[in-house]
Amino acid sequence: MKKHIFLSILLIILSVSFSYAQKDFQGFYNKHRNDAGVESFDMSASLFRFLLKNQDSDSHILNKISRVSLFMSDSATPGLKRSLHAHLSKNIYKDLMEIHTDHSGVSIKIRETRDGIEELLFIADADNSLFVLSITGFMTFEEAAALAGSVDLDAYVE
Repeated sequence: MKKHIFLSILLIILSVSFSYAQKDFQGFYNKHRNDAGVESFDMSASLFRFLLKNQDSDSHILNKISRVSLFMSDSATPGLKRSLHAHLSKNIYKDLMEIHTDHSGVSIKIRETRDGIEELLFIADADNSLFVLSITGFMTFEEAAALAGSVDLDAYVE
């Protein structure tokens, strides 16, 4: 009997901790990356640095990136967009910038600790399309701002 109670408590603790850990962009990404109409891509930090090698980006900042994830859909349903925002809790992510028009929007969000920025999120949302770029690593606010300034989201919003 004690064994069953112990196992039940352990299962409850694991399910609560698992559900909390998944309430971030990576949880959303893992849940929806194989949905119909979705294109997703995980890029290693090495490939990201290689692709930006000819850019005017500071190599010191690029060395702090650990992962880049792209999530794109040209047929994003309202349910998919609600799921994204449900995973982007205000307790975890802070808004750096939001621009919204009648049919489109651009947001830049950060996840930070007291020591710096852990993740930059760039979100472009227009009618039925959704584009999210997640850059994870550890950088100072100044480094994150420099990196954010080099991403052109206008190309993704109509």
